[in-house]
Amino acid sequence: MIKAIEVAINGVKNNEGGPFGYIVVKDGEIIGKRNCSKSF
Repeated sequence: MIKAIEVAINGVKNNEGGPFGYIVVKDGEIIGKRNCSKSF
């Protein structure tokens, strides 16, 4: 959860959209991460 928050904050700081971030975890390893690039 903390990593998703970090991704979201970085997206906002870089003016890449709203404050939403997500990560994909498989077998305890992060295999993907992204922030929402759409502003609402």
